[in-house]
Amino acid sequence: MQVLITGITGFVGSHMADYLLENVPDVKIFATRRWRSKEEHIEHLFGNDRVVFEECEPTINGIDKVNFMFSANPGNPLSPLAETASGGEKSRVLLAIKSIFSV
Repeated sequence: MQVLITGITGFVGSHMADYLLENVPDVKIFATRRWRSKEEHIEHLFGNDRVVFEECEPTINGIDKVNFMFSANPGNPLSPLAETASGGEKSRVLLAIKSIFSV
């Protein structure tokens, strides 16, 4: 199981990560953290090979970087959508996102 936690440095996000690591043996956590985030809740996760941190720095416009991670087939590792997906796969991902938000 692969999980994205966008607020891992906070109380809830850090406890969610702890719970998943303790109770889901095959979990891999992808987490974003901002340059100004406090690390007191997540220091114990540094060096854990089941947790991948993505540092998010503000851009000149004040917008964080967003990478959509993608795996074309079950079991393949996640990689950036923009670098690995074909045009058809990108269209299907966009259609799925549009379907989710149109509800």
